[in-house]
Formats: sequence, structure tokens, C-alpha cells
Amino acid sequence: MEQQYQVTGEVTVSVQAIEELLLCTVLDFGATVARIKRLSGDSVSFSLKVQVDATRLPNLYHYLREQVNIQLGKDVLDYLQLVAK
Repeated sequence: MEQQYQVTGEVTVSVQAIEELLLCTVLDFGATVARIKRLSGDSVSFSLKVQVDATRLPNLYHYLREQVNIQLGKDVLDYLQLVAK
């Protein structure tokens, strides 16, 4: 028997799931997260304080964006700020 699936709506991703993805991605990169803070209630925006060499910060940013886009889609994360500790 053949089954057909139809997309009728959008998937809702919790803020906690996004935070966990960011945390796991930073750890996978080899850095440590000191703090994750949501910046605004109106948009999906985060600030991450990470323990990583400042010269590796741009690479970490691009890696985070790439992983979020692959796993959640390009329009999920509005703003991402990284601060090296």
C-alpha cells in the first residue's frame, strides 16, 4: 500500500532546541560555552560567550551558521553574536 504525505504547515522549533544545537555545535568545534543568552523575545537571536582563541572566532561563527542552516533551515536564526572570553 502506498502512502502519501502532504505538508500542511510549519514546524515549530523550541528555543531550548536551538540553544542545545548551538551548545553542541560549539563543543563539536572544540570550544567551550561560558554563557548562552537569548537577546530578544520578538526574534530568534542569541549571544554566546565562548572560550576560544579570538583568531578562531570567525571560523566558529561560520560553522555555527552552517550547522543551524543545515539542521533547522536558513530562516530560523535571526541574529547570532559571539564573544570570545
